[in-house]
Amino acid sequence: MSRGSASADLHRLLASCERDGTAVFFFGSQSRIVYMLRDKVGAALPRLKIVGICDADFEGRASAAIVDFIAGAKPGLIILDMAEREARIFCEANAHRFPGSALVHLDGAFGDYVLQRGERRWWPRAGANSRPGWAFRPGLSALRFSGVILSQLLQGGRSRLRGARTGAAMRRD
Repeated sequence: MSRGSASADLHRLLASCERDGTAVFFFGSQSRIVYMLRDKVGAALPRLKIVGICDADFEGRASAAIVDFIAGAKPGLIILDMAEREARIFCEANAHRFPGSALVHLDGAFGDYVLQRGERRWWPRAGANSRPGWAFRPGLSALRFSGVILSQLLQGGRSRLRGARTGAAMRRD
């Protein structure tokens, strides 16, 4: 599935669940995104039965408490928004805990659904294990981002690129 269609695929899936009365559980993404998703989906599809949400703002595997929480909600559909590897590991370890539930993996769909074009897509993690994070802008490739940072380091923090490509340069304000 292409990244651009993730939002449309998610909306079609949720509309189908609303029509069928299927209970849905959202699992994955970051805390801010999953709460925004719940609110936006609730407004767009008011008859959709959302039985739970849980972000994936944790390191390593999902704890037994998280798996118990999801299983206790008795969803008919669990939608996973996490990296392919993490989704595969989660499904292999826990699918047997969700009898009668279908698991669907839509990597990046939650953020694509709730964020408008041009908004930040990744935020730094919060909590004790926080690492410095960058807010990437859509269209700023990793190579261009590295070039901007390298240029700033070589020039003592001042970038000549700021005037030429204001959308690509990191701002300090």
